[in-house]
Amino acid sequence: MALSRTVGKRLSHDPSAMLIASIQALAGSTCCVTLQREQPWASVTFSGIRHLIIIACSGPDKSNYLGQLASQLPDHDFAMTGHFVADVLIKDLIEDRLSLEILTLIDPRETELD
Repeated sequence: MALSRTVGKRLSHDPSAMLIASIQALAGSTCCVTLQREQPWASVTFSGIRHLIIIACSGPDKSNYLGQLASQLPDHDFAMTGHFVADVLIKDLIEDRLSLEILTLIDPRETELD
């Protein structure tokens, strides 16, 4: 039982998992959000991960829906324990598919995980 709590706690602080869950909740059930690639990122003062994410939608008017979603994402307030979204770049929007590059950074104000 202790192992499952530890694994669950680790997953709840995984920036990719938190990001995907947040985007999936925003996109809704007609869309499928997948992580295509993660790449470590660092500057002199911050470190984090650059994520390549694909959102694929089905249903009528999917292109307009994805366009609206793309316009909301750069200003969306993502709730991510221990991390924050520093940049959202819309890479591509083609019919039923939206491609994003998102930079998440470790929040220096957050304390280390227990």
